[in-house]
Amino acid sequence: FAAAPWTTLLKNPVPSKIARYLAAGGTGIWFRIHTDPRNTGDFDEAGWRRCYHRIADLLLTRPDVRGMVGTSWFYDPQLLAISPRLAYLQTDPLAGGAFMLRNGPGAIHTQRATATSPSRRKLHEEGKYLPVCWSVLWPRRELLAWAGSRSREGV
Repeated sequence: FAAAPWTTLLKNPVPSKIARYLAAGGTGIWFRIHTDPRNTGDFDEAGWRRCYHRIADLLLTRPDVRGMVGTSWFYDPQLLAISPRLAYLQTDPLAGGAFMLRNGPGAIHTQRATATSPSRRKLHEEGKYLPVCWSVLWPRRELLAWAGSRSREGV
């Protein structure tokens, strides 16, 4: 559990994002999604969709939880062009009603974004890519609607 990153919201003073944040319950309790680099066996599109369905199941048992929040370099919109095979990390939540907030660059994000990808590492070394950390916030109502409209078959 975690509070949604309201300090990040202050760095992104876009009225529509503030409204979405407040409509979702703001600083209440959110489930925080996390990727453990020691266990990436499900780090694929189907694995993430299974995870989102599990989060939806948990939301049904916890009416006090506002939704899901994740924060990582892999939510960076630049990845849609740089690493299109990872696009699902953003496109599924966004298509399901999530929204994103920019956190900013940092050494840890650069380290993580370039650790497993020679192409991202090369782009960074050439000064063509600076990894940026973003948060994706998927409000409860929207995540539950997404899960309810999608079959669990094949995920």
